[in-house]
Amino acid sequence: MLKIKGQKKDPSVPPISISALFALSCFRHNDDIVIDQKDLSFTRRELKRDRQIFAKALLELGVKSGDIITVGSGRPVYENIALFLAANKIGAAIAFFDETTPRSTLLQYIEL
Repeated sequence: MLKIKGQKKDPSVPPISISALFALSCFRHNDDIVIDQKDLSFTRRELKRDRQIFAKALLELGVKSGDIITVGSGRPVYENIALFLAANKIGAAIAFFDETTPRSTLLQYIEL
């Protein structure tokens, strides 16, 4: 799980990642549709498979636990969700940005 320096533990937040909670939900409902986007629908089984593929790709690219990945939000919703779950699985975080944002604003954001 991503840990931020100096952050105190919140007793109301369970000590489990979103990716782990998703994996637990797959045990009973693996073939249920979780995303229905226009003419496409995806089951938990498909999302779990794609999360694993994305996680492997991120690791091969050198992403590690604690990293923050900046991603343009112009891709399909399904890909954003699978990518978010993949990053969470390896302990990284995703920061989505709007691709219509002016370049100067994006550069300021990246410098933070």
